[in-house]
Amino acid sequence: MTPTFMRFLRAGASCLAALPVVFGFAGCGGGSSPTPVPPPVPSYTLTAGAFSPNPVTAGNRATSILKLTPVNGYSGSITLSCGTISGGSNAPSCSFSPATVPISGTGAATSTLTVSTSAAAPGGNYTITVEAVDAAKLAPSNGAQSLTLTMAVPSYTLTGGAFTPSPVTAGNLA
Repeated sequence: MTPTFMRFLRAGASCLAALPVVFGFAGCGGGSSPTPVPPPVPSYTLTAGAFSPNPVTAGNRATSILKLTPVNGYSGSITLSCGTISGGSNAPSCSFSPATVPISGTGAATSTLTVSTSAAAPGGNYTITVEAVDAAKLAPSNGAQSLTLTMAVPSYTLTGGAFTPSPVTAGNLA
């Protein structure tokens, strides 16, 4: 036994308390080495803000701010895309500015999602899934994000007035 170990035992310390100081590991008896803890895996998260305006009138646009945040020292360029958009042939279309977002360190970066709607689109709710992937095909640690866009169809009222001149003579225009 070493002099340091003997001092611990004389001071009333147990074998468990002395071992980390003397040998750099815990426990008595030994035989197995401690399992190393792997370092955290670098990744990133994707969050999407609500659409503005929402509802949007058919034929107009709505935007959402997307936030990409590096986790555990991640560094890379993320490419954004719209996965699923409900609504059939008159479904909204989407674009991103920028479509590829570089992130690194601890600071978040943003992109603006713009959804364009058709004037012929029926009113209702449309689900839009935003996906992200880097060059190594790494997706966000929190997965794709789904947003709901409510489309309002404009309503028109046609009103009429009296014809001028009144009465209209056959063959003339009013």
